[in-house]
Amino acid sequence: MGTTICISSHKGGVGKTTTAINLAAALALAEKDTLLVDTDPVGQAIAGLTAGSCAKTATLGHGLDNRLNINQLPRPSQLTHLKVMPAGASLSRAETTLTRKPEGTQQLRRLLSGYSEKFDYIVIDAPPGINPLSVSALAAADWVLVPLQCEFYALYGLARMLRTIKIMRREFNPGLKLAGILLTMFDRHDPTSRAIARAVDARLGHTLCQTVIPRQAEFARSAARKTPVVLTDSLSSGAQGYLALAHELMHGVCQRVA
Repeated sequence: MGTTICISSHKGGVGKTTTAINLAAALALAEKDTLLVDTDPVGQAIAGLTAGSCAKTATLGHGLDNRLNINQLPRPSQLTHLKVMPAGASLSRAETTLTRKPEGTQQLRRLLSGYSEKFDYIVIDAPPGINPLSVSALAAADWVLVPLQCEFYALYGLARMLRTIKIMRREFNPGLKLAGILLTMFDRHDPTSRAIARAVDARLGHTLCQTVIPRQAEFARSAARKTPVVLTDSLSSGAQGYLALAHELMHGVCQRVA
């Protein structure tokens, strides 16, 4: 059975999509068959990773609307072991449909269950905030990874995110576990970054990932090229961070009971 990891945060701009893309790519580089699922109809960043002319036709929106067989949905990417399921413009329409169905929250979980034997890992990029799609993403996951930007305002979003995880466990997904809080955009020369890291470690140290993702210009350049940083600059500190995160998740973190 594959493991489903949802990358989720109440706050936008914390490196959520960057984490989803590069974590999935790092898992694929480790020769783990990985499916990257975009549930954010606004971002569309993941769509750039698809390969071939069919990339624009097979999307998560089609899957939730039952317009395509599940075997038609995952699209090839730049990596042999990585398949991609872009959100697609039709996902906004599917989001409206989810709210009308009594079991709409579980529709994504049912869809992804069809891939549990085909992939070692399913990585879900959830939209920020609380909405039908972000709730569906958390309901479909075994684990949730929470990126935390090393800025003070991000701490408020973290507190709300941790409360949301408790609510999800109680109402929709009793098996949801916290893979960890991932510090992102960390600058060791910046006093604010260091203060945030110390504060989170003091209060929630047992939930912190060992890996810390640095602030690096290469992330923006790789996004412009629509290629994961682990491929564009594998020796950079950012790429090494995501390779280390993949190793951390594969070897122990996702065995911890949160």
